[in-house]
Amino acid sequence: MAIARKLPIAYYVYTITVDGVVRYIGKGKGLRLYSHMKEVRSRLNRDYRLQNIGSRLQQNLTKAVLSGAKVIERVLVDNLTETAAYKLEYDKLREYVFAGKRDQLWNVMPASIQTPPELQAFTERLQRNLNSRDRWIRYFSERTLAALIGGQQ
Repeated sequence: MAIARKLPIAYYVYTITVDGVVRYIGKGKGLRLYSHMKEVRSRLNRDYRLQNIGSRLQQNLTKAVLSGAKVIERVLVDNLTETAAYKLEYDKLREYVFAGKRDQLWNVMPASIQTPPELQAFTERLQRNLNSRDRWIRYFSERTLAALIGGQQ
């Protein structure tokens, strides 16, 4: 007997946990929560090459399923507006990064989520780039530095 799934209401934020470890945090509406595993199951019924799978999440989910891992899709909060769902997803991602768990997640991380040491290393790299022989590297590094400094004031 199949267990009936309760569909989330409106926009929501969800996690995908693999063998007890949160691997993905996402936002969605409707059946979005289940689309990741649906794609994996569909892939397993046809000929495919793991290295040709485009996203990191899909590659890792496919590997996990092939190894027999237990995958759980879970709604954290539903009945949100689209804006509230975006904000909650961002806040959850930021929480994981600042807790030192960036590498555990299979998300594509927004560039704006950086810990102070990461931001410092990025700034130092941009400053080194100002001495590059390549004018485009100098140009874009200068613009990026100006935006970083302007955003901190």
